[in-house]
Amino acid sequence: VPSHDRMAKFLAEVVRLFNEDDRVTGQPKFRMKRFSIQERKEKRGDQEKIRRTVLLCLRDQVAMRVLLNRITGAGIVSGNWNDMYGQVAAIYADLLGRRGMPVIIKTDITEFHPSVDRSKLIQLLRTRTEDRFDERTLGFLDYAIAGHPSAEEVSGLPLGLSLSVILAEFYAQQMDLPGLIHGVSVYRYADDILLVAE
Repeated sequence: VPSHDRMAKFLAEVVRLFNEDDRVTGQPKFRMKRFSIQERKEKRGDQEKIRRTVLLCLRDQVAMRVLLNRITGAGIVSGNWNDMYGQVAAIYADLLGRRGMPVIIKTDITEFHPSVDRSKLIQLLRTRTEDRFDERTLGFLDYAIAGHPSAEEVSGLPLGLSLSVILAEFYAQQMDLPGLIHGVSVYRYADDILLVAE
């Protein structure tokens, strides 16, 4: 177990790295120190796919957590985005309120995190967050997403990166699914989508 002094020094070093700028470019100087990619095979029916997860060292995990706190504090996703019980209650109420036997279609977004277009995500963050981020945070986000060391090995948003879940949610919210089809209720939780119709 690290001592309090060692922990304080470690955190101070992360803060310094996170806030230090490159004198030439003005961009954040922070760069990922070390990472590894863990591959695991997942089987669904007769199909098998490889899922790649990015594993960061402790220093980089702390830095990503700081960035995650800034993003969460900016409120870029709706306040109840991860309220699964609220979604279930809404679906239940919807089903009880319909006459006859409703049609229910369940689907999901294939390869949810890997399918996110990183450059489009940064563009959306710049244009749709109403100046909730300063340029420095956007620059850091740009690096963490598009310039992440695993970018050539992992498409879209890397699994295992603490930012990926909330950024993927922000990206998916741009679809505006609830108003997509007249008379059809659309419920989404992460990459799972449920459509309810007469």
